[in-house]
Amino acid sequence: MKEEKIAQKWRLIKLSKTRPLLAHRLVSVLSEKLGEEVYRISYDYGKERGKYIAENLRLRGFGEVATFLSMISGVKIEKREDGLLFLSCPVNALEALKSDKICKGFIEGFFMAFGIEVEAFPDCGDQCKIFIRQIRP
Repeated sequence: MKEEKIAQKWRLIKLSKTRPLLAHRLVSVLSEKLGEEVYRISYDYGKERGKYIAENLRLRGFGEVATFLSMISGVKIEKREDGLLFLSCPVNALEALKSDKICKGFIEGFFMAFGIEVEAFPDCGDQCKIFIRQIRP
């Protein structure tokens, strides 16, 4: 009897975790319907967070900023020939939001706070990966 209750509790926990949260569903719908606005808000937020860090730390260059963002978010990066690949979206790790537009806006704004213009190419399927390349230093 005790084992049955434990198994039932685990099934309930599993079911509760498999259902999408309301916040994630809202983000998904808003990203689809208000894409440009979601991107702009994320860009501004990324720039604001980046400016705060830029005032307190003197990070120089594309690589240092990317490494720092990787460290604070816990997201691994891989160096590629023409840029960097974040193996998950840093904003997803920091804010628990998953959306191409949010990820792209946040990263582009964050780097812009350091005066580095980048172009981000998010691919948020089952796992959100994002490739970034520097446009202008």
